[in-house]
Amino acid sequence: MARFTYMILNRAKPGQAEEFKRWYAEQHLSDVRRVEGVVDAKLFAVDFQKDYDLDLPNYDVMTIYELECDDPEAKIEEIKALSGTSEMVGTDTIEKSGMAQAVGHLIRQV
Repeated sequence: MARFTYMILNRAKPGQAEEFKRWYAEQHLSDVRRVEGVVDAKLFAVDFQKDYDLDLPNYDVMTIYELECDDPEAKIEEIKALSGTSEMVGTDTIEKSGMAQAVGHLIRQV
């Protein structure tokens, strides 16, 4: 099976950043980590952001998951399908507009 890195940049609704970060750290990360094929999950506070000629929102957190699977797009769809269920409790503190996601595989490490 191949290994992929899945990165998400997102933010809270205005005035709800602390509750959003608490949900992410105490609930969501563990819920996603329980999905078969998600082998690691890390949550980072965004300390600095630079966008080049883009009109991006200011993100609160960056999440990095390591996926071990044959089809990362299908794995992400599986995670999305679980979102908001009893297996992956959601939150109304997340601002979904402007959220950025990317998946990649390692080319080289030094």
